[in-house]
Amino acid sequence: MTFNDLCTYPGCINLKLSNFDYCINHIPEKEKIQEAIEREITMKPSLSESRANGLFVDTRSWARKKFTCCTFLNSQFKNVDFSETKLRMCIFDFSTFENCNFKKSDIQFSSFAGSQFINCDFTGSDILQTNFNDITAKETNFNDSDLYNSSFIQAKLSNTMFRNCNLKKTVFIRDFEEQVSFKFSNTREAIFNQEDI
Repeated sequence: MTFNDLCTYPGCINLKLSNFDYCINHIPEKEKIQEAIEREITMKPSLSESRANGLFVDTRSWARKKFTCCTFLNSQFKNVDFSETKLRMCIFDFSTFENCNFKKSDIQFSSFAGSQFINCDFTGSDILQTNFNDITAKETNFNDSDLYNSSFIQAKLSNTMFRNCNLKKTVFIRDFEEQVSFKFSNTREAIFNQEDI
């Protein structure tokens, strides 16, 4: 990030949107621009090096798309279909995902730090070397997924399933778990204590 990436509104320290001089909070005709951004993402099969921080997306299908080096910080996603989507080096930190479908997604080297997941489904996904540190996940399903070398440090997990998952080198240090299932997963290869590192 450089100084040139910041919103040009006086005193604002947010990142500007791709192809604009302002962040989502200060851009003129915010609703119209947000709709145009959503429509563009929906129409394209892939998106690269795009910045759409602060976006609110409701009931869209972004299934089978590819996102590379994109940032969606502080965004909200409700009823969004990300199934079979490829995410490479994407940042979704401090975002909210509600009723989102990530089934059979392919996520690598990405970050969801500080995000919230409510009733989301990652069943059958490849989620490799991805950051879920400090997330809150409720009623979320990671069953039958490969979570190799991903991190859930200080995560708050409630009614969240990790059944039949590859947890090799997956880190769950200082997390809070309530009604979490790791049944049939290789928990011996995961890291649950600081001493295991």
